[in-house]
Amino acid sequence: MIIDINFFNQTHNFFKDVSKEYLLPNLGNLEKDQVSEKSDHSLVTQFDLIIENELIQYLRKKVLII
Repeated sequence: MIIDINFFNQTHNFFKDVSKEYLLPNLGNLEKDQVSEKSDHSLVTQFDLIIENELIQYLRKKVLII
């Protein structure tokens, strides 16, 4: 896969949109029940999981990861 300026710009816009939708509105406003522990004992918020899934879907569409 070649990363050209179009892919870079689209990915940059994807991260901006995700930040506006999930990160910025919830910054500093997490409740205890929105944090959970992963199998590796790291802490993760429900928004981390949403963003992770959105990123996986985005990259699957862009680079055809199956």
